[in-house]
Amino acid sequence: MNYASEKFLALLIAVLLQISISGCATIQEVWERIMGRQFEKEIRTREEAAKSYGYKGLTDELIVEPPTITPHVAGPGDKVKQELKFTLLSPQEERRFKVTKIIDISIGRDTIELERKKSEMTQGTHISILQFVLPRDIEPGEYKITTSISTDKRRKIVYGSFKVKK
Repeated sequence: MNYASEKFLALLIAVLLQISISGCATIQEVWERIMGRQFEKEIRTREEAAKSYGYKGLTDELIVEPPTITPHVAGPGDKVKQELKFTLLSPQEERRFKVTKIIDISIGRDTIELERKKSEMTQGTHISILQFVLPRDIEPGEYKITTSISTDKRRKIVYGSFKVKK
């Protein structure tokens, strides 16, 4: 971890502790303000997704599209958003999937995990949106966002990137 990453984590911990002690806001509220918000929703039913991808119903499928990251160039204090669409399909129409999603951000050899989430999901196409605010002292450079989505039988990894300029 580089100096800027250590500085950011120390600042984050100090802010969270101060706010939780003062009672001004919950730690979750502060975390969402600093680190951003993440949510998922189904955007296509199983039937719509199966038709869209020409699904034959032979095996479980996990289809992950490349992420969209905006803006492509950001500065300190800017909000960055990643949108990622993925589809879950199974020959068993009522099957639900246990899904694990891990999102990391990295520059060079330094990596920070932004999210790790396990959930049970229905079949169909889902959109996952993650928004976060860049720290004011973030180092300029090319940042890579790596997203891993896995079920009990499949795992897909996709990459996106954005630049930080001072």
